[in-house]
Amino acid sequence: MTVRKTLIVLLLIATASLSYASDIFMFGEVTTETGVILTEELSSSMLQNTFDLKFEYSGSDSYMLFNPVVSHSMDREVSLDVRELYADIYFNRMDLRIGKQQIIWGKTDGLFITDVVSPKDLRQFLLPDFKDVRMGVTAVRADYYVDDITFEAVWIPVFTPNRLPEASSPWNAQSIDFSGSDQDIAAELMNSELFARISLYSSNLDLEVVGGMMWDDEPYPVGPETFDHARLGVLGGSLSTEVAGLILRGEAALYTGKPFRVSTVSLDHIEKDYLHAMVGIDYRSGTMMVSTQFIEKVILDYDQPLVADQWNHTMTLLVNREIPSQHLDLKLFTYLEFDEFNALISPSVNYDLSDAINMGIGAHLFYGETGTFGQFDDQDLIHAEITLSF
Repeated sequence: MTVRKTLIVLLLIATASLSYASDIFMFGEVTTETGVILTEELSSSMLQNTFDLKFEYSGSDSYMLFNPVVSHSMDREVSLDVRELYADIYFNRMDLRIGKQQIIWGKTDGLFITDVVSPKDLRQFLLPDFKDVRMGVTAVRADYYVDDITFEAVWIPVFTPNRLPEASSPWNAQSIDFSGSDQDIAAELMNSELFARISLYSSNLDLEVVGGMMWDDEPYPVGPETFDHARLGVLGGSLSTEVAGLILRGEAALYTGKPFRVSTVSLDHIEKDYLHAMVGIDYRSGTMMVSTQFIEKVILDYDQPLVADQWNHTMTLLVNREIPSQHLDLKLFTYLEFDEFNALISPSVNYDLSDAINMGIGAHLFYGETGTFGQFDDQDLIHAEITLSF
């Protein structure tokens, strides 16, 4: 028995033991998901089983969460991951969270503008649920409360990059070997990541101002199969409010020191600042919700041609209809890029067979020849899943 399988067996034994502790609450879900690429051969592109388990402990002045995940897929061995493992300590005006945690910022759906504290698992592009895309990061987080205002500070002592698809993956359009992109950045104080956020939550306005000094989770090439990560500064914020029955949302961030490639025939880069911004509108009527977002990304001081265009225009559309009497949830989420028109259209239907069993079927349909989504034009797929919650 391999070390990995031994650890998984020990985890299951520990799970059974902890479940008898009266002050620890255990819950989770088991999911089986399969997907088929819509080609003439109808080749299978996804077959994954996931055991997502959570242990919670709540005390009068403390809280603990342990979230191990065991998964197995057709292209990877059985793996054990700890998505979150942290402890909360509550004080009179301050909360302290220490350990591996997901940190979610911002108001944008489906894209990341100020939501950059936690790295991303992009091995299956942006197709999984965002709770699975967003990774936990080892951090110390402190929240200090003054009336409706929260002051938040996050210290990340050890850098964790994005997880990227293997060269043979269908979600690696250029078949780039990223195996060297997870190089270690020395765990030194000067290499720490620091973030801060000030939040105001009132009856009619949510407002956030954020800033930080971070490593770019996305690597850039510096040699054949050699990558590096840039040190970036970020300053931005987000807001949402209700006007005449509509939820208006906005978010923007200025990033400094991002390397952009000068040409496709060399690995030369030049550092530029860029602005990433979103405005969105949500409308809800009964069990129907419609939401749209317009996202702009612009490279500042664009004084010479780069591989990346100066402007990138993106739009998203979400239509969601719940039918409680039929236990159905109908959803359509779409990304559109306008510069070189390309899109991803993702319809889905979920059915609650019971309180504990959910079944779903959906599709991811790519359009275009180039661009973020058009590069996967031949990767249209349908997928189905069944989830047992306990």
